[in-house]
Amino acid sequence: MTSAAVVLREVGKSFGAKTVVADVSFSVDRGECFGLMGPNGAGKSTTLKMIYGFIHPSSGTILVNDLDVTLAPRETRSRLGIAPQEDLLDSDLDVSQNLLFHARYHRFSAAEARRRCLSVLRETRLEEHAHDPVTHLSTGLRRRLILARALLNDPAIVILDEPTRGLDRESRQQYLGALQTLKAQGATLLLATHDLAEAEALCDRAAIMEQGRVRVEGPLAQILRTYRDEIPRAATPEEVVC
Repeated sequence: MTSAAVVLREVGKSFGAKTVVADVSFSVDRGECFGLMGPNGAGKSTTLKMIYGFIHPSSGTILVNDLDVTLAPRETRSRLGIAPQEDLLDSDLDVSQNLLFHARYHRFSAAEARRRCLSVLRETRLEEHAHDPVTHLSTGLRRRLILARALLNDPAIVILDEPTRGLDRESRQQYLGALQTLKAQGATLLLATHDLAEAEALCDRAAIMEQGRVRVEGPLAQILRTYRDEIPRAATPEEVVC
């Protein structure tokens, strides 16, 4: 097994005549946090979706723990925790029921599903909301539930798409704290963000994407020395949806 948790080699994605991602190459080491940075529309989300198998690349190779995502989609996805930008929570169920329903995808026994649900509720500090209807949750609590769902299978690699987007300051800090704890426990984090403060709080290395291509990649501190003024900062409290 190599030292890299995720490897992309000249990956591209086209929808008809439109190229969305072109010749993207980078690797993510085990236990690090790697950020895909850049403005909206840069190709960050499309790249993440190819890594976790939601869409297929048009060209190139993607490896997750040395497995080709295209050739072994089920096995590679079983090793990932995925917190997408989209909500995708079932509004007819409460918090625990959402987790138990999702646990079925991992084919856990009923007892194991309950054990894992209790564990992730504690990990994401949602225990007191376990029986709250999803429709009653704030944006911050919904984002934490999406993270809890991503952690059900105890993944070594967690993929997050704009994880703190739309959160108020307090919810944002709580969420970032949970991710920092995951990282300290040895998890590999791969996140898409256009937020400089979020990247500084989490990332060891990063790649800046622009118009579907990687413009620069390397240690975050090195990138910020040159490109800090070109990376968006967090929204002000007045701009945040609570």
